[in-house]
Amino acid sequence: MSDSSFEHVQNVYMFIQGRCFLDQDFSLAEKSHMEDVKRLFGLAYFIAIIAGVIFLSVFLVFAFQRKVHLIVR
Repeated sequence: MSDSSFEHVQNVYMFIQGRCFLDQDFSLAEKSHMEDVKRLFGLAYFIAIIAGVIFLSVFLVFAFQRKVHLIVR
C-alpha cells in the first residue's frame, strides 16, 4: 500500500471516529456516503451498548434468582 493510500485510509478511519474532517480529495458524493457510513457506525455502536446492557441485566437477574433459590433450599 502506498503512502498516499495509507493516508486516505487513515483519514477515513479518523473521520468515522469523529477525530477529523475528510480530505478535500473526496468528491461531494463520496463525502455524503461517508457521512452515511459514519451514522451507521454510530447506530451500530449504540445498539451494541444497549444489547450489552440488556444481556448483563438479564444475566444478573437469573444469577440473583438462582442464588435466592439456593438460599431458600
